[in-house]
Amino acid sequence: MFTGIVQGTAKVVEIKVAEMGRLVVAIGGALSERESGVKIGDSVAINGVCLTVVKIDGDKVAFDVMGETLKRTNLGELKRDGIVNYELSLKPNERISGHFVTGHVDGTGKIGKIERTVAQTDFYINCNERLLCEIVERGSVALDGISLTVAEVLKSGFRVAIIPHTLEVTNLKFRKVGDTVNIETDIIAKYVRNFLTKTESEQKEKKNRITEDFLKEQGFL
Repeated sequence: MFTGIVQGTAKVVEIKVAEMGRLVVAIGGALSERESGVKIGDSVAINGVCLTVVKIDGDKVAFDVMGETLKRTNLGELKRDGIVNYELSLKPNERISGHFVTGHVDGTGKIGKIERTVAQTDFYINCNERLLCEIVERGSVALDGISLTVAEVLKSGFRVAIIPHTLEVTNLKFRKVGDTVNIETDIIAKYVRNFLTKTESEQKEKKNRITEDFLKEQGFL
């Protein structure tokens, strides 16, 4: 479990795209930032994707990445020397400053427009309807693992407003129009949508079922 409060950026040292890929990043200071550091078997979110540490060599941390993950996220588009966001998994005694992020990316979106002002930078993200159904204005969304508030929901996507600090400490400062970003919608939105979908389905099933009440309503009994 993560919070979407990115702890920093890391440089891609190696990326192998295959049925079982391998991603190696130089995390640097993160190895000593926490009492326990990073250990083999730990979960780390890379661009919002929950990955397991399989090897540590100095400041280089390696992860095995399944082909399915490479296809469904922007990890498959990474190149050597690219910059990714990282967040170490949440400890039980830590403050939750963002929102609950599972690291299970729901899909990807494209940056359609970037507008910069002195106070903020607005990113317009285009995404499909399935993802947009779980995104609400002033709700939470994770982009490349960054916990953000949805500023506006649009017909084909949504807008987020980035403060200068977030822009500086994440890979958003390197992003440009057309780039692919990982999207994880709010876990609460998923449960609400699932509940409503099931309820609608159950209601439809009841209507289509011939019951004693149905026969009475139709005048047969």
